[in-house]
Amino acid sequence: MATSLRTLSTFTALAGLCAVGCNLGLEFEVMGFDSQGNPIFDTEETDADADADADSDGDSDADADADADTDGTITISDLDPYYGTTNGGQTVTISGGPFDASASVRFGSNTASVQNFGTDSLVVTSPSASGESSVDVIVSTDAGSGSAQDAFFYFEDGAGQAGLVGDISWYVYLGDFWKDPTPFGSAWFSIMVPDDFHLWEWYAPGIDNCVDDSWSPTAEIYVYEVDARTSTIRPTSGSSTTMTWDASALQYSNDDLSAAQFQTATTYDLDTIESSDFVPIDVSQLAKTPSTFNITSPSLTGSTPARVSRSSFDVRWSGSGGDVVLIMAHMYNSAGTAIDQSVYCVANDDGAFTIPSSAWSGFSSGRWIQLVVKRMVEQGGTVGYNGSESRVVGSYANVGLVQSQ
Repeated sequence: MATSLRTLSTFTALAGLCAVGCNLGLEFEVMGFDSQGNPIFDTEETDADADADADSDGDSDADADADADTDGTITISDLDPYYGTTNGGQTVTISGGPFDASASVRFGSNTASVQNFGTDSLVVTSPSASGESSVDVIVSTDAGSGSAQDAFFYFEDGAGQAGLVGDISWYVYLGDFWKDPTPFGSAWFSIMVPDDFHLWEWYAPGIDNCVDDSWSPTAEIYVYEVDARTSTIRPTSGSSTTMTWDASALQYSNDDLSAAQFQTATTYDLDTIESSDFVPIDVSQLAKTPSTFNITSPSLTGSTPARVSRSSFDVRWSGSGGDVVLIMAHMYNSAGTAIDQSVYCVANDDGAFTIPSSAWSGFSSGRWIQLVVKRMVEQGGTVGYNGSESRVVGSYANVGLVQSQ
C-alpha cells in the first residue's frame, strides 16, 4: 500500500498513445528548435497551378511554366501555440506567408476558422479533432498553398479530469517517544494522461471508508515522461524547491523540504517545464497547503501513550477546510521492531472519525500503534496544454503513538 502510492508501477500501453515512459516528442515530428526554443517545421509547397511542358514535345527538358508566372509559394514558419485540445477553439497564430484575404486553413482534414490575416501572419481558431495526434497544417490562397507536416498536436481534452497528481506535505511528530522528532517535508508530482482520479483513491475505495494493507487500488495512471530532468515549485511566500525526475517512480520529487520551503495555507505554482520533446508545462496554483491543526483525541502529546481499543478507536481533530483527512494506523509486532498490519481510512474533514473494528484483521493488546492523521487539500489550477486540473494535494500530518488495549 505505501509503496504503490509512489511507484505508479501497474501500467499498460494505451491505444493511440505511447506506452508509459516513452518519448512523446516522436509524435510531434518537428524538425528541431530555433535559438528561442520555437519549433522548426518541415514545410512543403503545393503549387496552385499545374506546371506543363509548354511545347508538348514529349521530352523531359526544363520547359518554362505554361502560365509564365511565378508559382504561388506559401511558407509556414511558425505556429503559436502549436498544440491544443481535441475540442478545438484554440487561437493559433500562423507565421510565414505571403497571406491574403483569400487564405483558407486546414488542420489535417478539418477546416480552421480564419479570424484575421496579414501578409506574414494569420490568426485562426483550431477545429475539433477526433483523437490525440499530430496533424499537418495547410494554408491555401488564390495564389498558391503550402503545408507544415505534423505541425499541430492535439491533446485529448482534460477538462474536469486530473492532469497532474502528487503531494506537497509536512509531517510533525507529537509526544516524547521519538529519537528524532524534527518535522520534515516532501513533495512529488507526476504528469498524467487526463483521468478522473484523486490521490486519496490510492488508500481506500471511497470517503469514510477503511481498508487494511491487503487491499490494492484498481486505478491505472498513465504518465508522460519528458526529457526535462528537473522542475521547480514556488510558494507565494518562502523558498522555491527544485524537484528531480525519478525515472523508477515516474515522478518529480524532493524528499527533504525545509521549513522555508513548506508554508502552511499557501499556494504553490509550477514554473514552466521546458523540454525538447514535449510542450511547455506550467501551472498557476499547482497546489494549496492546509493550515496547521491539532489532534484532540486520542492524546498524542506527553510521555504516557493513550490507550485505544478495537471497538472504540475514535480519532478527533480541530478545524476543517480539507477535502479529506487520511488516517493511517500502523500496528507493530509485540517486540515493537516491525509493523504487523496497517489500516488506511479516508474521512470527511468534519472533525471526527471512528476506525471500525472490521478494518482490523487482528487486534492484540499492548501493541504500539503509529497514528498518522493527514489533512489533504486539493485546490489546483488548470494545466494549460490540455485544460485538465492539477490534483496535486497540499497536506499537513500529525504523527503520534498510542497503545492497544
